[in-house]
Amino acid sequence: MANPPKGTAVARRKAAEVEALNSMALDSQEFANEFKASDLAIPRITICQALSPQRKKTDPSFIEGLEEGNIFNTVLQTIYGEDVVVVPVLFQKVYNIWRDKDSGGGFVGTYHDPIEAGEVCEEDCEVVDTAEYYLLVQNADGGWDQASLSLKMTGLKISRQWNSLISSRRCVTGDGMRFNPPMFAQVFRLTSAEAENAKGSWFAFSVAGDGMVTQFEDGADLYGAAKVFREMIEGGLARVVYEEAEIVEEGEIVEEGPNPSF
Repeated sequence: MANPPKGTAVARRKAAEVEALNSMALDSQEFANEFKASDLAIPRITICQALSPQRKKTDPSFIEGLEEGNIFNTVLQTIYGEDVVVVPVLFQKVYNIWRDKDSGGGFVGTYHDPIEAGEVCEEDCEVVDTAEYYLLVQNADGGWDQASLSLKMTGLKISRQWNSLISSRRCVTGDGMRFNPPMFAQVFRLTSAEAENAKGSWFAFSVAGDGMVTQFEDGADLYGAAKVFREMIEGGLARVVYEEAEIVEEGEIVEEGPNPSF
C-alpha cells in the first residue's frame, strides 16, 4: 500500500497535536498543579564573579560557558550576557538573617519587620536589609523569564535611586493627562560593569531606563503577564529561595544617566 502524500501526513500530525492540546486544556481545569509557595523557587539573576561556584566544574551548580561579568539565571542556568532587558514587577523590602561564616554560615530566615528580625537574630547571625525586585527578564528567544534580583548593603543606595527612576517616569494620555505608570509598565536595561574600591574589584549592575512595555509587539500580553506575576507574589504563590543566595554575589548597581519621560 502506498504511503500517503507528505502534505497529508503533516496535516494529520497537526490535527492530532491540536486535538491533544484541546484535551490538555480541558484536563488542566480538573487536574490543576497544586503547588504551594514552598514548592516553587523563583529564579534569581545575578552577575558571575571570580569566585562564583557556577564557574567551578566540580560544583553541582556549574554552568558551561559562564564567564566573569555575565548576568545569569541561577535556576534556569540561562546566560544573558553582559546586559539584559527587564520589567520590574514588584518591590519588597525584607530583612534576612544570615549566620556568620565562622559559625557555619547559611540563611536563617526572612522577615518583613526589622524589629521582629532583630529580636530573633542570635549573636552569631546578622540581619541584612535587602531590597528585593521581582522581574520579567527578556531571554534570547524574545520571551520573558520570571526572576528576582536582590540588592543589599551598598546596593540599597542604588535601590533607592532605581525606585526614584520608577516613580519619576511620566506618560501622557490621549487627552493630555500626565501620570506615573505602574512599575510593571516600565522597561529597564541592566548592564554588568566592572567596579572597584580599596578592597578589590568586582562586577556590578548598572541600570538605565529603556522605554515602556508598549514598545514591544506583544506589549499588551507582556503587561498582562507582569500583572499576573505580581498577583502571584502578593498572593504567596511563589517565593525567593534565599538558601541559594550568597551575600558576596551582590555588587553595586550604578545609575546610568537620567530617566527619560515617555
